[in-house]
Amino acid sequence: MTWMVAETHPYGNSIAEEHLRKQGYEPFNPQVRSQHVKRGALVERIRPYILGYIFVHVDDDQDWRPINYTRGVKRIMYRDAPGQKPAIIPVPVIEALQLLCNDNGYIKQVEADAALMRVGRVVRVHSGSFEGMVGPVTWTKGDRIRVMLSFLGTEREVGLGKSLVEVAG
Repeated sequence: MTWMVAETHPYGNSIAEEHLRKQGYEPFNPQVRSQHVKRGALVERIRPYILGYIFVHVDDDQDWRPINYTRGVKRIMYRDAPGQKPAIIPVPVIEALQLLCNDNGYIKQVEADAALMRVGRVVRVHSGSFEGMVGPVTWTKGDRIRVMLSFLGTEREVGLGKSLVEVAG
């Protein structure tokens, strides 16, 4: 039982995953669900956790070379010169990533981040019209928060969904 990593073509993770399964390999493509504002509406986006790469489980009796010719795969990552020996990912690394995923393969939202978003905590908006802005939380209830943001020469309190912000590090 060996885990390898393959580089995918741009936006090719799901295509590579599908075709690797058809060939009898076990791909692991952890994904993240996030929400962002698009044209005034909250839209859910699903994207790879590790953009541009997919993990592939190869049994000891399986040939790994066809992975290079799989649709969506750019190349397998090698530890030596290309074509020699593929880079092996330690099983504990894969197991740790799998523990972060729910049954659907999505990385679980970190409950600790939600708990850390309390009044006074400084957060960064990572999506939407206020992307990149940083400010303190002034109010929180359920999945909504208010953040004091500075723009247009003044400070304003803005209501946001918790999924649009992260704790500023």
